Amino acid sequence: MIKITVIIAAAGKSARMGGKCNKVLLKLLNMTVIEYSLAVFSREAAINNIIIAAASENIEKITAIASTYPKVSAVIAGGTTRSQSVMEALTAITKDCDYIAVHDAARPLLSDRDLQAVIAAANSGAAILAAPLTDTIKEISANTIINTPDRNNFVAAQTPQIFAKEILLNSYRQINDDQIYTDDAAIVEANGYQVKFVMAQDANYKITTRIDLALAELVLKSRKDNKCGQA
Repeated sequence: MIKITVIIAAAGKSARMGGKCNKVLLKLLNMTVIEYSLAVFSREAAINNIIIAAASENIEKITAIASTYPKVSAVIAGGTTRSQSVMEALTAITKDCDYIAVHDAARPLLSDRDLQAVIAAANSGAAILAAPLTDTIKEISANTIINTPDRNNFVAAQTPQIFAKEILLNSYRQINDDQIYTDDAAIVEANGYQVKFVMAQDANYKITTRIDLALAELVLKSRKDNKCGQA
């Protein structure tokens, strides 16, 4: 069986939540937001190791939460950007690893079947979870719309994003410090690797605002009530 190490990116500042508490530590029904990710990864047999990159001020709290999940091997201080946080976590990767998955701690709705689907797709070397776009997309310049591309040619990138270990490590070795990367797939793409995508079957959006948190509660309640399917 392949061995996957998961890096959970949890070092964001949660500025748009409007509160002092990091959003990954907020309660979502009966657990904190980050625990939903810890739970789904802990259930997956192919995952043997979890590393959490946390904001330095939250390390103690997240370490306490993670103590009940045996697959968590380290909680480290993340950087000021996502890519810096992942780079810090990569230093804790052991040799006992074939693939590396990177996941946003603020995505608590990842389902088992979507996780298994992106793991299967990653045998190509690199794969991400994605969602279709539903809004019309506009390309802009200043305050003017200059183009309306066909949204069918685009997807919304989600996480987890899973890469063969050497592909991700090599891509981070070649990273351009002057470039801003909003996900790990962009770093891998910039180094010439092809990245596959799998369309998510279930809701897997990122918690950004208080409204997102309320909607996530509805999704989780719906899943609990409808045991035959996923919301």
